Amino acid sequence: MPEHKSVEQDTNPEAFTVDRFCAAFGLGRTYVYSQIKTRKLRAVKTGARTLILRRDVEDWISSLKQLDTNR
Repeated sequence: MPEHKSVEQDTNPEAFTVDRFCAAFGLGRTYVYSQIKTRKLRAVKTGARTLILRRDVEDWISSLKQLDTNR
């Protein structure tokens, strides 16, 4: 019988809660919610839960400014 990973154990989840997203990327909740509010980071609601889908995480990462190391 195959083992099933719980969502909390999955290292590559389809969706993150805000808390899990913060922990995974070392960001604060205030910053993440400001990214959502300004529509830089897309989030969805299911009941009372706010979820950030993996594809939206990838889009958000792609939209970040590249670090200028030529200084």
